[in-house]
Amino acid sequence: MVQKVIDSVFSGKKFLCIEVCMREGGATYHVLEVVQKKTALFIASATQYDSFDDLVEAIPKNQTTLLSFSGQGIISKKLPKTAEYRAQMLFNADPGEFYWYELEEPESMFASVVRKTTVDEVIRAFEAQQILVVDISIGPFVLHSVKPLLPQTSQIKNGNFQLEFNGDVLADFSKNDGTYEAEGYHIEGEQIPAKGITGFATLLRYLFPNDKIDLEADVLNGNREAFKYRKAFNTIGMIAMPIFFVALLVSYLLLGHYQNAYVDVQVVLEEENIAYNKLKLLEEDRKNKEAMLTESGLNDSNFLSYYVSEITADIPSEVNLNSLGVFMPSVKVKPGEKIIFTNDEIKITGTTSSNEAFAEWIKAVKNFTWINKLEIVDFRKNGRTSDFEIRLKLMFNV
Repeated sequence: MVQKVIDSVFSGKKFLCIEVCMREGGATYHVLEVVQKKTALFIASATQYDSFDDLVEAIPKNQTTLLSFSGQGIISKKLPKTAEYRAQMLFNADPGEFYWYELEEPESMFASVVRKTTVDEVIRAFEAQQILVVDISIGPFVLHSVKPLLPQTSQIKNGNFQLEFNGDVLADFSKNDGTYEAEGYHIEGEQIPAKGITGFATLLRYLFPNDKIDLEADVLNGNREAFKYRKAFNTIGMIAMPIFFVALLVSYLLLGHYQNAYVDVQVVLEEENIAYNKLKLLEEDRKNKEAMLTESGLNDSNFLSYYVSEITADIPSEVNLNSLGVFMPSVKVKPGEKIIFTNDEIKITGTTSSNEAFAEWIKAVKNFTWINKLEIVDFRKNGRTSDFEIRLKLMFNV
């Protein structure tokens, strides 16, 4: 277990450390997947791929990716620490055409160079697969970043070189026969495969920059910025998506609730509209009937109760009333037509068993001050009784 604090905000939780071993006939790729859990690093897997297509098909595209370049096309040398060491290394070549990976020790410079076109071509191939490379190492000298974690080791070897240390200082290096350390490297509880040690050293140098090591590779600046925003976008997306789905669910539930409430309100409104329309019809009907009564005089305060009371107050026992028609229609009532009443007339029919009693009652009725005229329309004998019909004309038109 590597007990180190990961301080980089954009380093992410998982890292892909890929060593690109350049050889004739194509490169091979040693992939080390490292997982961060709190303050520790764990080796999740170590895999080798013999083609780029197999590699990009197998690896995830959203993890922090680092490349280590080794093999053909890379020149690595130990040089005296002078101002002209770059010219001594490349002779007549233009240093601007190369990427430089340099380690400065007290008495020597260790440098690895590779043509920019070689590195740029590999990085562009990864970018074409939507894989952003955030850091690289060139040659073996990045292994210097691992040495503090291996205090008892004086020799660290990868597939191409063997580095010799005097304490924590790199003293020398040499080519080896292409073999790896059989058991790999045991670092604080984690077993680092020998084929992954270069990639692991590149990750350590990325997380904890080493002032002794200098890389000139401006090509990575844009990738680091792009990866930072991609990481931020993915993080925001991971947070926003659940919020969005919760909001969508809530809005769906609210929509269903309000739709049901809307239907209930519509039903109540429809019922109230029906009741309101019925009420309006009843009010209109009442107004029509009130107008009819007003026009006919039937709602006058002097009507029915007064006249009926006066007429029937002193009727002799020998006189029986069959009907009392107050303000009868003047013509036959027809459906849909206005009813016209005779407002100043009362019609009475009945029977009497005594002519004298009938005459006395007629005389009393004539004395009513509100009677203008009393007319006996009919009076005929019918057995022991007589049938009569009288008509009263009122003094005023009510």
